[in-house]
Amino acid sequence: MALEVIASVHFDTGRESRAHLRPETLGLLHERGREEAFLSALDKYPQSADIELLRGDWLAATGRFEGAQQAFANSRRLHASSWSAALGLGEVARLQGDYATAEPLLREVLAHDPKSVLALSSYALLEKSRGNFKEAIAWQTRRIAADAERSLDAMALLAELLLRTGDNRGAAAVSIDILNSDPYNLNAHRFLGEILLREKRWDDARGQLEVVVRYYPTADPGVYASLAEVYRNLGRPHDAESILRKGQRVFEGDASRVAAVSAN
Repeated sequence: MALEVIASVHFDTGRESRAHLRPETLGLLHERGREEAFLSALDKYPQSADIELLRGDWLAATGRFEGAQQAFANSRRLHASSWSAALGLGEVARLQGDYATAEPLLREVLAHDPKSVLALSSYALLEKSRGNFKEAIAWQTRRIAADAERSLDAMALLAELLLRTGDNRGAAAVSIDILNSDPYNLNAHRFLGEILLREKRWDDARGQLEVVVRYYPTADPGVYASLAEVYRNLGRPHDAESILRKGQRVFEGDASRVAAVSAN
């Protein structure tokens, strides 16, 4: 494949690179499973900051973080003020759990561009990984505000973070907003089901959780346990046992997930 085709995927915004470790890069090229061919193709071109940045993105997207880290470092060496390379290094460090390294790199990018959607997203995920959910909410709120495009995935993460802090009303509002755009959104139904269960609004919770089980049966084993709890509280013990058995069949062979089905 010509380098121009590959580059068009990586450098198409001007304001931000694709150095956010996005596996969909391969899907955009309709070439999943041919990572090595694309990486080999890059070797045919002279080393440059852009080539190393692209190499880092491909390596990171396939989980080869050490190689990605080296490629991003090479890109930054060749172009010292490359914010894209700094972002790539920060994201790789975050994914490896090296938050002390990731944080200053992300702050460096944000000092250059306070509205960098990719850096704001990474920072929110960093704080989530640390368990600092209120800080993660602040960063995720900034990330959503900075994005000209409406990202339902970004909104779903915000709803999750609000739910983790006990802000049921805020999480519900965001989830309903998501459903106004995507009526079958998995996360929105799952979060609303959890909120309604917490509030002991059993029949309302049932409706949300049944959508998840019906349309996304392999998404979350815990939903089966939650729905069983709802059925019990609605005086439907046979349905509770039936939904637990269904969950155990769906996740048969995965002991940890079967345990999650049977959690209550």
